[in-house]
Amino acid sequence: MRRLHPATIFFRVLDALRAMLLPLIFVMFGRAGRDDAVQELVFGAIAVLSVVPAIFNYLATRFGIEGNSLHVKSGWIWRQKRAIPIERIQNVVVRRSFLESTFGLATLVVETGSSSEAEVKLSVLSLEDAEELRHRLLHGHASTQEVQQQAPPALYHASNTDLIVAGALQNRALFIIGSVIGLNEFIIRDYAEQAISWFDRVPEPVRIGFGSIAILALFTLGWILSILISAAQFYNFRVRRTEKGIQVTHGLFTQLEFLMPVKRIQAIELSLPALFRLFGFGVLRARLMGSITEKVPTGNLPLAPIVRMNQVDRLSSLALGSFSFFNFEYLPVSRLHIRRRFLRSLIFWTVVVAVSSIKWKFAGLAWPVLMILALLLANLRWRKTRYAVTDQHFVGCHGALGLMVAAVPLGAIQTVSTGSSWFQRRLGLADLTLVTAASSHSIPDLDHDTALELQDRLMALSAVAERRGV
Repeated sequence: MRRLHPATIFFRVLDALRAMLLPLIFVMFGRAGRDDAVQELVFGAIAVLSVVPAIFNYLATRFGIEGNSLHVKSGWIWRQKRAIPIERIQNVVVRRSFLESTFGLATLVVETGSSSEAEVKLSVLSLEDAEELRHRLLHGHASTQEVQQQAPPALYHASNTDLIVAGALQNRALFIIGSVIGLNEFIIRDYAEQAISWFDRVPEPVRIGFGSIAILALFTLGWILSILISAAQFYNFRVRRTEKGIQVTHGLFTQLEFLMPVKRIQAIELSLPALFRLFGFGVLRARLMGSITEKVPTGNLPLAPIVRMNQVDRLSSLALGSFSFFNFEYLPVSRLHIRRRFLRSLIFWTVVVAVSSIKWKFAGLAWPVLMILALLLANLRWRKTRYAVTDQHFVGCHGALGLMVAAVPLGAIQTVSTGSSWFQRRLGLADLTLVTAASSHSIPDLDHDTALELQDRLMALSAVAERRGV
């Protein structure tokens, strides 16, 4: 049995300090933090609560391969020994944060598919030990060089230009605004008040010019931030098809490599935000049963952070077999969907305008404009709300300015239900909802009889697909 890398102690201490950071700030910057005795007590408590457990956990953790199982011992008060059969292991991820990459270290995550949590997390190992253990768990005694030589070619590679475009088509100005507001509450409140006071004293033309420059700078910073985040997060993004599933690797500072077993894929989603669609790009994501790594949102993994429309079907077919998003005869929902959408917006904006009129005398002038926009958006949503059913897949799409299309293998459907509100019953409408192990998908405002017929059809096709193993 082997131990983790000695640097584990340092990283465990960092994790403990991060968990105690907020209470520490309140203590140090409050009144109690001005007392030297209190500071010494606080720092002493931090040392005991972070360093001592880190040392004991490091000394108590052992791991190794014995026979056909991975054995892990952990715990220094409550001892635990786990044995994971190698044949049950579905995925082994080598994850590297910026600090781990700097010191040549890595975290190894093992998943069996028995739960949505990682079965084993070994943090930290040297990069060489992590790669060696990963290849032994996935490929037996084959050397790393042999495995690399046998690795299939990348079927998709997001170039740096694509990632820059993906970031440029987004904007994180709202993130910057939120950060400034947070800093204002804790750090720069006095400076902000002085700036506002100065701003009130300057002539109006200067205020207009300064405000325009500030807004332009804000959106420029948001644009640059989006590009940097996209380039760092999805750097060297590659997709390969292996015997066990779809292999995805990406990341600059935090490097991720994970496997999506095809049988666990519950849906493929094609997202077409307005700007992406305008320039001929989209985003592909896969819905899985559970999470592959703790760093990725549960059941929602990137298949392509940005993809040209002529490559969408090729990538989707990796998970869905012979499939195309664009070769279906999509059916519309009831035109009464426009009425429901418009009435919902009518009620909401009428209340907003009425409340705003209490403070702003001319707020009511915006009501007619808002109603025209609400009617146009309701009509646009109806035109984009469509669905299609084949012998193997269900496809649904919705949106207004952008578009979201979801393709669900019929064998992944667990339940199909219909439901209707009081207002829908008055109009003879119903919603239909499909539920898989990782997601749910709804078709709003179908004719009631159509919804019931579609429910029976989907359940019958799902049963057939499940028997065939589709």
